[in-house]
Amino acid sequence: SSIVAKLCLKETGQLERLIYETVLPELPLPKLEFYGTVASEDPAMDWVFVEDAGDERYSPNLEAHRHAAAEWIATLHTSGKTLPELQRLPDRGPAHYLTHLRSARQRIQASRSNTVITSDQRTVLDRVDAYLELFEDSWNELKQLCRTMPRTLAHGDWAGKNARFRSTEGRRALVVFDWETAGRG
Repeated sequence: SSIVAKLCLKETGQLERLIYETVLPELPLPKLEFYGTVASEDPAMDWVFVEDAGDERYSPNLEAHRHAAAEWIATLHTSGKTLPELQRLPDRGPAHYLTHLRSARQRIQASRSNTVITSDQRTVLDRVDAYLELFEDSWNELKQLCRTMPRTLAHGDWAGKNARFRSTEGRRALVVFDWETAGRG
C-alpha cells in the first residue's frame, strides 16, 4: 500500500506512535496501518510512517458522510473512556482549550497595531475577540458541564482534512488520521 511519511516534533511522533500502536488496536474502529517512527537528522524531530488513507475525502455536504462521522465519533468517545492507556495521553480538558482561547485573544490584541491590517479586517478581528471574550466569560459554566461527562479519548483535530473513506474487504469505512493533538478530555 501507499505510505505517508510525516516529519514532526519528536513529542508528536511519540504521541502518534502511542495512539496507532497501543490505543487504536483496542477500539472497534477502522484504522490505518502504522509502520513506525524513525529519528530524523534533527534530534528534535521524528518521521512517522502510516498507511495512506486514500483519496475519497470526507464531505460535510453529504448526509452519508455526516452519518458515518457521527457514528465514528460516538464509537471513539464511548469505547475510548475505558482504555487503560487513557492516563498516558495528554490532558485535553477545558484548561487546555482555555489556554488556546487566551492565546488567540492575545494574538488578536497584538495584531491591532499592525499597519497592514485594513479597517474592515480590524472590525472582523474585534468581532472575533468579542465572541472569544464571551466564551472566556462563560468558561466556568463549560467546566461545570465537562465535569458531568466521563473523560475519554478525543482526536483533538477532527476535520474533513483528517478523514477519508475507503473500501476494505468489501466494506466502505471512514478512517481518521493525524492524531497529533489527541488526548483525554
